[in-house]
Amino acid sequence: MITPRIDGGVVTWDNDSETINIPCENSKFAIYNSNNEMVYVMCKSEELNIEQLNLYKADGSLFASIPPPEGFSFYYMLPYEGLGVSVICSTDNPAENRPDWHFKFDDISKTLIRHCPAY
Repeated sequence: MITPRIDGGVVTWDNDSETINIPCENSKFAIYNSNNEMVYVMCKSEELNIEQLNLYKADGSLFASIPPPEGFSFYYMLPYEGLGVSVICSTDNPAENRPDWHFKFDDISKTLIRHCPAY
């Protein structure tokens, strides 16, 4: 099982006998999704004020880099049954009276899809 670690702006994990090092400014969350065998890394560039979710294959190659859903910002990630990993996003304009939502990553469209409210 891959276990990503964050240390000083670098996300690291071991893949077989190789150590993968991915630079990521202001990364607070990195998690492995065994469902699609990808490492999810939330990054934020303070200089450019840009948030992105980067998804890497186990070998360290970038699969997708996506912004938060429109009107939302990234909050945190956690393992979630049925999704593998849930990307929690928050908004100042609550959808259905809920400010925080679970989103799942769709491997085909490479987008986040709103799943259910986060409590």
